Parts: sequence; structure tokens; C-alpha cells
Amino acid sequence: MPIFANELRHGWKSLLWWALGLVLVTLMYVPFYESIGASPEMASLLESLPQALIVGMGFDSMLSGAGYVHSSILELTAAIVVLIAGMAWGARAIAGDEEEGMLELTLAHGVSRGRVYAERALAIAVKLAALGLVLGLTLAASNGPFGLELDLGFLTAGVVSFTLLAAALAYVALAVGAATGRRGMAVGVGSVVAVAAYMANVFARQSEDFDWLADISPFGWAFAEIPIMNGWDWPGIGLLAALAAVAFAVGLVTLNRRDLHD
Repeated sequence: MPIFANELRHGWKSLLWWALGLVLVTLMYVPFYESIGASPEMASLLESLPQALIVGMGFDSMLSGAGYVHSSILELTAAIVVLIAGMAWGARAIAGDEEEGMLELTLAHGVSRGRVYAERALAIAVKLAALGLVLGLTLAASNGPFGLELDLGFLTAGVVSFTLLAAALAYVALAVGAATGRRGMAVGVGSVVAVAAYMANVFARQSEDFDWLADISPFGWAFAEIPIMNGWDWPGIGLLAALAAVAFAVGLVTLNRRDLHD
């Protein structure tokens, strides 16, 4: 798979920087658990806040190490870093090359559009898996020193759901880029979907009237059952995998059917 290998060969520096950023963001937050999440003062503060705000933002679970990691890292800071990376890679894979005139040069070597698309999609998945592995190892290494008391099996479940969420949304950006040939459009649509999914999950936790929003939100599929606290959420994993597969298929079909931009 020369295209796949080429993507990894030319993208390893970018991946390294994203991984470093992810480690730094994680290590910025985990040291505060013992002084914030596990402190009596934090419990008193939470009691004084509106219940809807506490539940909506996931603060109700922050008094345990797993809940703190879920609310402050997996669902927030690390998600921002990895989703930005994934959507940037997805938007660039086809649309970025097409706008720069490089896609036609690649296809001129007798490589099919489908092969270019599939191998670049695989490269995105591998890079996101690498970031997920980095995050998991960083949290596992932080477990003892910062008193997080994470169950390593549940940690694995949480990181897998987190990584699948990033892959699904990256493939949405990839599909939009493949369908339109416009990198900005791919980033824009991917960002809107990500923000809408996040907000839907927040609203779903605030009121029983909005519970259904978690059922249609990729963030809900990844985090509604809080895998890092409760273990593997197979229905959620299945829905995320299905979204990634559908997005991949839509991008592949539309790329093969349209004319490339000059």
C-alpha cells in the first residue's frame, strides 16, 4: 500500500506534534485532581450550583478519578485536540490535495480514486489510533502518581470510545471533502457536526425531556454511559463504527462520481 505508507512517512512529524500536545494537555489537568476533584471544597461547591448545570457539564462525576478524567479530559480538552487533528487530516486527505493540484498528479500515475481515498482513510485511522494509544498510556502512567485510581480495563474502554468518536467525525470531514473538493467546506461541516453533537449530549443530560438527543449524538454514543467508569459500551461503539463506515462509503461513492476541480 504505497499511498498509505507515503501518508505515514510524510505525516509522522505532524503526528508527533499532535501527540506531544495531547500529552501536555493531559498532564496539565491530571495533577489538579487531588486538589480539585477529590477535595471537600469541590464537593461543597458542587452542592451550591444548579443541578442542571452540574449534570449538563458532567461535574456530578468529578469527585472520582475516573469521573474527573472523563469530564475534564476525555470529553473536553483531549477531545478538542484530537478532533481538530482528525478533521484537519480528513479535510486535507482529498480536498486539500485537490485544491493544491496534487490529486490529479497522483491519479496520473494510474492509481484509482478509490485506492487513494481508501489508503488515506486508513492512514487517518492509524494516526488517530496512535493518538488514542498515547492518551491511554499517559493516563495509565498518571494513575498512581496523581491518585486517580483508574481501572485499566475501564480506561481502555473509555479511550477506545474516545478514539472511535474522533475517527467517525474525521471521516465525516473526509467524506465532505471527497464530495465537494473543498477543504474549507470539509472543516466547516465537520466542525458544525462536532459542536452540534457535543451540545446535544449536554442538553440530553440536563432534562429527561431531552434524553433522546443522546441517542442521535456521536458524543452521546461515546460518552453517555461513561465507559471509563462503567466499562465497555458496545451499542455506542457499534453506532460510532457505523457512522464511520457510512461516512467512508458516502465519500468513496461521491468522489468516484464527480469531476475533479481544475
